[in-house]
Amino acid sequence: MSAPTATTPAATPGRRLLGGRLVVEPEATDRWRWLGWAAGLGVVVAAVYAVVGIPGVGVPEPQHQLGWVTPTCGLTRGVTSIARGDLAGAWGWNPAAFLVVAVWAAALARAAVGWRTGRWWTPSVRLGRVGWVVALTAVALLWANQQSHAEHIIHGHL
Repeated sequence: MSAPTATTPAATPGRRLLGGRLVVEPEATDRWRWLGWAAGLGVVVAAVYAVVGIPGVGVPEPQHQLGWVTPTCGLTRGVTSIARGDLAGAWGWNPAAFLVVAVWAAALARAAVGWRTGRWWTPSVRLGRVGWVVALTAVALLWANQQSHAEHIIHGHL
């Protein structure tokens, strides 16, 4: 049997992830500084919206005229609902709001650890076929869920 080469999975460090790899390595510099700042800004905006409400200016998308929504429709209202503690309401607006908040939390935790230690943990994900199938299926299911609530998402109010 031959030794692993650079193209074989055994030569790739990290954990197997749905037919691919997840690698998290520390770095001396923060290549993703923007992510921590974006997450912090997102948390601040969500907190402000939770207190004073979402601005009354709608951003109508052309497909809304046809009754269509996208997987991202309702995210702002979903994240604002989470900030208010209304988890059921957040799920009704867009279940992906929980993923957005989880990514923000992870980004802020990464930034805090990096600022404290000077080591920036940087993930790298490479999906295999199974991972891509799972990801695309999740997006399709989210889109179908959002479309089934299109009337609420397009005309609902928070």
